[in-house]
Amino acid sequence: MKHTPKILTLFGALLISISAWAVDASYYTNLNEKSGANLFNAIHTVANNGFKQLSYDNLWTAYETTDLYPAGHANAGKIWDMYSNCIFTSMTDKDTGSGNKECQYYNREHSIPKSWFCNCTTGMGADLFHLVPTDKIVNGKRGNNAFGEVASATYTYYNSKLGSAKNVTITNTVLGSSFTTSSVPSTVFEPDDEYKGDFARGYFGTMIKWTTAYTMSSGDGAWFFNNTYTEAGHFGLADYGIALLMKWHRQDPVSQKEIDRNNGIQATQGNRNPFIDYPCLAEYLWGNKAGETFSTASCCGSFEANFSVGSDGCTACATAVDPSTPTITVSETSVECGSVVVGNTTTATFTVSGSNLTADITLEVTGTGFSIDQTTLAPTNGTVAATTITVTFEPTAAGEQSGTITISSQGATNKTVSLHAVGTTAAVAPAPPTTPVVFFGTVVTGAHTFSGETATLHLHISDLATDVTVASSKTSIFTVSTSTTKNTITPDEAAAGVTITLTKIKAGQANLTITGGVVNETYAITFQ
Repeated sequence: MKHTPKILTLFGALLISISAWAVDASYYTNLNEKSGANLFNAIHTVANNGFKQLSYDNLWTAYETTDLYPAGHANAGKIWDMYSNCIFTSMTDKDTGSGNKECQYYNREHSIPKSWFCNCTTGMGADLFHLVPTDKIVNGKRGNNAFGEVASATYTYYNSKLGSAKNVTITNTVLGSSFTTSSVPSTVFEPDDEYKGDFARGYFGTMIKWTTAYTMSSGDGAWFFNNTYTEAGHFGLADYGIALLMKWHRQDPVSQKEIDRNNGIQATQGNRNPFIDYPCLAEYLWGNKAGETFSTASCCGSFEANFSVGSDGCTACATAVDPSTPTITVSETSVECGSVVVGNTTTATFTVSGSNLTADITLEVTGTGFSIDQTTLAPTNGTVAATTITVTFEPTAAGEQSGTITISSQGATNKTVSLHAVGTTAAVAPAPPTTPVVFFGTVVTGAHTFSGETATLHLHISDLATDVTVASSKTSIFTVSTSTTKNTITPDEAAAGVTITLTKIKAGQANLTITGGVVNETYAITFQ
């Protein structure tokens, strides 16, 4: 029998605090109550607001505003390369026409190759919406090939690769509930997952700004653009362009990097990319809201104080919480204590914290067999630092048990943590030798959100036949280390138990994977 991990899910949005940018919802007033071609034309107009033409040479200087790692980042002040993990110094490492290996120089990449539209470095050929800094050699490997998802790579550098393409499937209410491209380019370039949505929205914004000024379908451009801006469901994009770009737009939502870059573009080029400010606009033209009437009131802009980085922005922004309101925060909304033989005990933990408190936090537990080690937390100057609460389950009879911990303080919204466990009359038989089982202490499976700089998980896998590897899908979000000092864990180490430490690099979501032999587990980890 295969043991399936249980899930403790903490739903929450990472709310960012954004100071007043040079834009608010009134910037997009003319988009309200429009749909279809009328909405497309209105977006075209607003994408041109304030635009001032930069020369191709101006881009080097502009990148110092649009594409530097921010203060506080490990690479602060360096050029943010979107094709590789190379680190460049702004003016020192710009393309000089020489160099023969990766990470020597960066250049000005037309993510929409200029051979597709004009072979020019003016107009659209110098538009920051789609011109980004990239490693010169990796850019050269891409050439004029279309973006796509690689089935078999002939070249790989970090997480970017070139090779044969695979088909792409998306959901699209106009083109069909499940729309699959019927054909794909023969050779495609696939950038790092972290930037796929950035490139998709760059394509949307560039195309809708320039529309009839250029024919964008020369060469591989025909896979993306059809130069027809009134056709419902397409609006300038070809079938493959819709399928690929909408897939990437959904998989890689707007990030803080992208928000900062959009503000930098306005500071240098004068205009803004509407699909970064209101990411849901793409759904109104090419996605699940195609044909519906757009309203800024029903969407959340990435420039708004309550925008959740990583969301699609297709619902109105949450109302801001008064910063003076007493607030209780819990790390879990449910705790799983597992199966326990009658007469034995087991424990699980979660944390409680509070701010702006005017009274103690009290904790009350209900449910047969459950108890907690603390029932009162006293604030200091209105604050209770994150405090670990230990839940003990001691069954007195066999059977499934549920309980609840109610956490309250005067003036604060109560929080509840649900409890679950099973009392048994005998130890659970071990899994067959061919079937491993993975446990994460206070069970974390499927998805989890952490608010600190590090998170510690406890891994135990029984009956392994091969080594397993733990890894982060995006080391730019978090890195993984283990108490064994290596990320490949032997069957003996796994059976004895291994501590895994996740270290936050920046806010965002990435996958923690555990793979090897018959083990293939993926956990969506979000760091706030």
